[in-house]
Amino acid sequence: MNKNIDINWEARKIIMAHTEGVMNCGCYEPKSNDELCQFMLHECAYILTEEFLEGKYTPMQYNAIRNEVAKILNGIFAHANN
Repeated sequence: MNKNIDINWEARKIIMAHTEGVMNCGCYEPKSNDELCQFMLHECAYILTEEFLEGKYTPMQYNAIRNEVAKILNGIFAHANN
């Protein structure tokens, strides 16, 4: 477990891992921005939880990364819905 991690970079890596997984599995066609956002949050939560359970992060790092993933995605989708 690395005590000195870049929270933003870890969050971005989780989003990238989600995107790579979807791109490798086929075509996903959401019906709305909200549906895509919920799908991404769900998949990123799965990736983050697996890494947390494997001991990659401390509980506080896990929480900070979770907040950062949500902040990044909600920020992107808030602009898309305007």
